[in-house]
Amino acid sequence: MKNVFINALNAKDGGGLSYLTNFIKLLSKHKTNDQYFVLVPPSRNFDSYNQKNITIINVYSFFASPILLPISYIFLIPLLIFLKKCNVVFNLSDLPILTNRKQVMLFDWPYGLYPETVAWNLMDRKDYIKRTVKLFFVKLLINNVNIFVTQNSVMKKRLKEIYNFQRVEIIPNATSLDNLNPKENLRNFNFKNKINLLYLTYYYSHKNIEIFVPLAKEILKQKLDIGIVITISSKQGKQAEDLLKIIEEENINSVIHNLGPVDMKDVPALYKQTDGLLMPTLLETFSGTYVEAMYHKKPIFTSDLDFARNICKESAFYFDPLNHLEILEVLKNSFSDEKILERKVSSASKVLETYPTWEQAFLDYMSLIDE
Repeated sequence: MKNVFINALNAKDGGGLSYLTNFIKLLSKHKTNDQYFVLVPPSRNFDSYNQKNITIINVYSFFASPILLPISYIFLIPLLIFLKKCNVVFNLSDLPILTNRKQVMLFDWPYGLYPETVAWNLMDRKDYIKRTVKLFFVKLLINNVNIFVTQNSVMKKRLKEIYNFQRVEIIPNATSLDNLNPKENLRNFNFKNKINLLYLTYYYSHKNIEIFVPLAKEILKQKLDIGIVITISSKQGKQAEDLLKIIEEENINSVIHNLGPVDMKDVPALYKQTDGLLMPTLLETFSGTYVEAMYHKKPIFTSDLDFARNICKESAFYFDPLNHLEILEVLKNSFSDEKILERKVSSASKVLETYPTWEQAFLDYMSLIDE
């Protein structure tokens, strides 16, 4: 019997939260004599998973703040590992932990794998300082990790080249499609354009939503009946607030429609009422948004970058994400040929079949923890 410490201190949203939720759900049903201690993000409630072999650990929210993050990973978490007498650490957060225990770490922080990306130049000063400090501590603590896990061969190659790390395993991102099945009483979004393209995302500078401003102006100039649907909020930072102001001031809200954050229950309706995914992102390790579009049989228009091609293969239409004229040209050419659209959607369905279920991924992670 062994004691396993699972660190998910910073898995408060997005892919990290999805990983934690699916993993702990399956762990609660897993037959084992081992004891698991799970450090969860302060803003999320996982207390219902407390049981004989699972102990949920909650800490004050300031331990997860960017300022105290290094202290948490150098002092707080190592102390918890020591007090719980853990033999193995499974790390689902972005920083390695200072520990001499066996540490298996999922590395999916894109800024740590793309030092050359233009996305570093697009963030505000506060985010730049925060991520630069974080990158410093990744490099400082990386030798405390025994096994890294990445989601695909592109990330494995980058991890080995940048950090000269030898033991890197690939466990493809699991698909969780339970929430994507259409429900009754679907919400009506009442889009007016002939073609409506969706970018379902929170605001982050690397999502490159600003490219939609010159794109929208060109759509109006060419008198095209194309709408772009975004889902951001002014509460998601000053850059998000500034972008929404520009959309209003430039009078391009007849093209760019901002819905604000959309509830998960309304996502199936949103895909049903749109005609494709338009995703000019500059930086990802994996994105569930691609999977959602594949599942809903919508064509994908995205950045011609290595991570996108690795995820979507030949099932997407690609463009230079910094060239709004090229983006528009790809859209026009694609929607003028229905057979090409159908071929891409059909190809995407085959790509979707290659991704493992969460049950498969869980067993792969457990084998690394147990070895």
